[in-house]
Amino acid sequence: MKTERNPREQKSEKKELRRRLHEVRDSLSPDQVKEFSESIHQNINRLDDFRQARRVHVYLPIARQNEVDTMPIATELLENGRTVIVPITQFDDHSLRHVQLERLDNLVVNKWKVPEPPEPHDNSVLPTDLDIVLVPMLGGDTQGNRLGYGRGYYDRFLKQVRCPKVGLLFECCLVKQVPAEEHDVVLDYIVTDKRVIALKK
Repeated sequence: MKTERNPREQKSEKKELRRRLHEVRDSLSPDQVKEFSESIHQNINRLDDFRQARRVHVYLPIARQNEVDTMPIATELLENGRTVIVPITQFDDHSLRHVQLERLDNLVVNKWKVPEPPEPHDNSVLPTDLDIVLVPMLGGDTQGNRLGYGRGYYDRFLKQVRCPKVGLLFECCLVKQVPAEEHDVVLDYIVTDKRVIALKK
């Protein structure tokens, strides 16, 4: 559900919710992050849209922020001969570029500590050519609304995507309602360590 509060109120609400959810995620132990991430991996493998996708867009996790660990997902995809696409952060124009991932043993981290393939990035893929996108989330609700980090990189990217969008989220970071605006992109699925929430029409 989209809220009707003014922009200042929404900004304040989102800021407070981000602060609270960062605390929740920071409180998770490494063993919990590993256990919950493994459950999410198992749950996403139940999705027909995921199993049938050949060109899978996968974010690579920021370990220090206790994000859902997608490295095992990327590893399995590569081992099964499927095409893995990952984002490259373009700091100059606040956008994401998307390139094919060839291997996981030579990644470098950018200034935000996001793992990325090393230069040169000469195998770009258009957002419209993807089969499915796995989306990082700080928080979300059962209506498919996503709370990110507030920088807008994924918001702009997801507006260009035509394939299913799947948010990966720890169940403890699922909230009753995210303050959503009309321009926000609603996800098709949210996969947690406890369940799969299908929102696709």
